[in-house]
Amino acid sequence: MERYEDAVTLRGLSDWTAVDDARDLVATSKTLVGPVAARDLRALHAMPHLARLVLERIDALPAEVCALTALRVLEIDSPTLEALPDAMRTMRSLTVLRLRANKLRTLPAALAEIESLTEIDARHTGVRDVPRALAGRVVT
Repeated sequence: MERYEDAVTLRGLSDWTAVDDARDLVATSKTLVGPVAARDLRALHAMPHLARLVLERIDALPAEVCALTALRVLEIDSPTLEALPDAMRTMRSLTVLRLRANKLRTLPAALAEIESLTEIDARHTGVRDVPRALAGRVVT
């Protein structure tokens, strides 16, 4: 498990009244932990240094997340998530993708384009179809 300096853990972010409060709090943080409401995800563009993001209870991975170029660890714990977007191929710094409790059955082949991605933890999911290019990186 990697350690992140100056990490801040946020819980109940979806209950916050102002996105600016969240942005100010994590302005120097490298970690953001949800649950995260859709309106809060719009503030992610102001956090380009974010290295770790934990998302809970999302239906789809927002484009704002795929635009986080410094993100190294992405954890998604969402029972309603059914697919990951091909746009994840732009997440060039991503090294670890942890997927828990979701409806995923397959992983997008676009993940193979992320050379830095060395670990995809798909345990406790329905993932059975793993693209050949990802075979050595996926734990199911």
